[in-house]
Amino acid sequence: MPAHRRPSLLRTLLRPTTPHTTTRYTMTGLMNVTTSPHGWSERHYGFQPWHPLAQVHDPAHPGHLLTFTIDAADLHTAATRARAIATATAADLHSTWWPPTMNRLATGDVIALTTGDTTRYFALAPHGALTALPCINDPIPPAHLPRRPALAS
Repeated sequence: MPAHRRPSLLRTLLRPTTPHTTTRYTMTGLMNVTTSPHGWSERHYGFQPWHPLAQVHDPAHPGHLLTFTIDAADLHTAATRARAIATATAADLHSTWWPPTMNRLATGDVIALTTGDTTRYFALAPHGALTALPCINDPIPPAHLPRRPALAS
């Protein structure tokens, strides 16, 4: 090909590439509020299907759920990013961080990932693992929970 017909190296490098297909997920956190008969938090032993979960509300906007936006190629990647957001080690798509005045999610808490009309649930397990849950009980609105220091913002 003649030199005047060849694309320049710079033009080749700056050429738009085909974008990867990603899905947009909305992440919400659900805090495990199970206590033992002695008043100790039992969430550190992991989530069990009978454990009650509390919705995490945005401290800056009372009455609104705390949500984050994630773009990911697959559900596993979205769940991994959601865990990083919930543990305050990463920001979401809009550079929003977990509020520093709130407790981060820990072992036994649950992350809900919603896309379209489908919601998937993942329990946070020790050592950075996530456990997929088939379903959960209806979360308890914070107004119906007894006040405990662990749940205070």
